[in-house]
Amino acid sequence: KTSLYQQPPSETITPSGTPPLNDATSTSFNSSRYPIYFATFFTLVSFSVKSHHTINNYLSALRRLHAFCHLDASAFDDIHVKLTQTGLEKSTIHIPYHKAPLMPSILFHFHAHLNLRISAHLALGAPFFGFFTIFRTANLVPQAFHSFSPQHLLSRGSIHFNDSGACLTVTRTKTRQAGDTALVVPVPLIPRSSLCPTTALKLLLRMVPAPDPCPLFTFASTSNQLTCITAKSLNDGIKHLASLISLDPQDFSGHSLRLAGASFAVSQRSFLSFKETGALTLKVVFITAFSRQTG
Repeated sequence: KTSLYQQPPSETITPSGTPPLNDATSTSFNSSRYPIYFATFFTLVSFSVKSHHTINNYLSALRRLHAFCHLDASAFDDIHVKLTQTGLEKSTIHIPYHKAPLMPSILFHFHAHLNLRISAHLALGAPFFGFFTIFRTANLVPQAFHSFSPQHLLSRGSIHFNDSGACLTVTRTKTRQAGDTALVVPVPLIPRSSLCPTTALKLLLRMVPAPDPCPLFTFASTSNQLTCITAKSLNDGIKHLASLISLDPQDFSGHSLRLAGASFAVSQRSFLSFKETGALTLKVVFITAFSRQTG
């Protein structure tokens, strides 16, 4: 921070009106004084992002950093920066493709195509409890078996069963990156429902025993080696199941489970009570709603 914002001992102005970039000044100039550097930087950033909103987020963060350091932030309102922002807004128009939620009616159809005597099928069906916990895919499954970290993702040691279902202990999420506190999320036990997440997890853990540091959704491969459901295999599995029931596979992904869980909670008019009392209320909502259905 000191080397980035300190003033250079001397300054030479080039014909273009900006100080030259050399070894002496490239890491020590006060960037808030040179708007053209901002404009150039955000133009370069635009090549690696899809939306101009991302660029504006970068700009906002840098402005806030200047404010925290009590530095001159007038360059952010300079005409060079404003014109660059306007140009990028017009040239980086991005319309996001929103995934569809995997509502319970679809999950019941998915379940009918799974053979629960095969550990790979059981492991694929078990992550459907992402619907009940509203977890992000990044918390459910790793990118690869060899890169799994029990400190960041759900492991066999993360789950504990009780009379009312199970509890998952999560130490790191998108909003809990320090890992200094633990979040305990209840998983409901839904009698007589084929989508009961607690029952699915019990079956998986009984069929494929694994040490506590292993991924939660570990199963035995065809060569009888331990592997796990990854983000790619979860997405591919969901897309394949969608195609089997004549749905467009491109409409769904692992994130569709989280979307569906939130949408279902809102449809049961539990959103306000969920915000007030947390996951326990959501657990009761799922049990009540799914107890009326048998898959």
